[in-house]
Amino acid sequence: MTQKKALKTLAAIVLFSALLLVFNYFYKKIKPEAYLEAKRENPVELAMARRDLMDDLPIQENDPKTAVKNDRGLLAWSQESIIPEFHKADLSIYRGRNKNAHALEGIVLFIDAGEVAEEVLIDDVPSGEQTRKANVAATDPFTLLPVRQKSGVSQPEKEKEKEKEKVVAPGEILDTLAKKLKKEMEDMGATVYLTREQSKSASEISQQAVIGNQIAQRFLAELKEQNFKSVDIETLIPTLHNSVTDPGSLAARALFTNNGINSNLRLLLDVERQYKEVFYLSLRLGDSETESGVKALYYGATVGASFGSSALDEANPQNQPAYVAYDVSSRRRLAEQVERNIREYLPELSYKGKQTAVQESAVVSGRYNNLTAVELVIGQRANEENIRFLQQESNIKTLAEAIALSAYEFYCDQP
Repeated sequence: MTQKKALKTLAAIVLFSALLLVFNYFYKKIKPEAYLEAKRENPVELAMARRDLMDDLPIQENDPKTAVKNDRGLLAWSQESIIPEFHKADLSIYRGRNKNAHALEGIVLFIDAGEVAEEVLIDDVPSGEQTRKANVAATDPFTLLPVRQKSGVSQPEKEKEKEKEKVVAPGEILDTLAKKLKKEMEDMGATVYLTREQSKSASEISQQAVIGNQIAQRFLAELKEQNFKSVDIETLIPTLHNSVTDPGSLAARALFTNNGINSNLRLLLDVERQYKEVFYLSLRLGDSETESGVKALYYGATVGASFGSSALDEANPQNQPAYVAYDVSSRRRLAEQVERNIREYLPELSYKGKQTAVQESAVVSGRYNNLTAVELVIGQRANEENIRFLQQESNIKTLAEAIALSAYEFYCDQP
């Protein structure tokens, strides 16, 4: 190789190296994530470095001071969502599907079935509350109904009759219904979560925290796929976890306020409103002595507009603006569908009373979430006929089938 050729080769190498450095510089600016693994061997550090490269979710103004008074003279949040629609649920894909094992694939149902025992703040305990006692009248140990003296049938014969009829104890009616409904829904491809399996508390707040935590986690995962993060939503996760296990804690009560919805919960509700493929059913037994049969209740904007404060007070953070951006039409449609099918398949549970079988109501089960949510009161404890009818396992199975059919019709026969 001559000296001239050597100089040309050296110049080519220098030029190539310079071009490579320039390319690496600009590529690193455009694709910094490509260089992370080379610099960080620790998986935690690598994950944190990748997270630092994500854009934070843009959130609009979320200050309670921006709330304006509604026609009731109460402060109310705007109906507009404060976050972009990152999760898009296309329910049209379910329209016209046949009722089979794949009909509701992608649909998610949360079920809360059981008694409710809310934590009461000390200042909120009404006069005489601590003196309230359970009914101490003699009750049947199996049905828990008042004992009535009947002649001609011995106790052993009664037990044989109950065993033959597959009778369910009153305290197990709701749990039995939840499990049968879960199976019916899963047989159509839906994913079902029983909130009481994740929370041992009978608190409504605990059940809402279970739902909120899972939806928030799903949303954060979807943001990550699109190279976004949300510090505000991430900050809610520890409080939601705490609210599941300790719904009476100060942190839980600060999130789930008594009067109105605070800015943190408003953010979560605006996230949940994007999940149209997720719905929620709370199954209850009523306490009315003048009603019988099934009632389907939903929390709507009319009721929501009445739960708020007329003024903000730093000394009382429980007073917050009202939230009204619920999907009322979907809640009402599902409630009507469920009640109609139950009445058709189980006429014995048709509603009787001075109100209506389907109504908007101030149920907590629909206030602290923004899913398509319905509270189903399947009967009244004080009505002996209701309870005895619901104790029959075959009737509970039919009830579960009617509710599951309603869910199928709601998604697959949608207008």
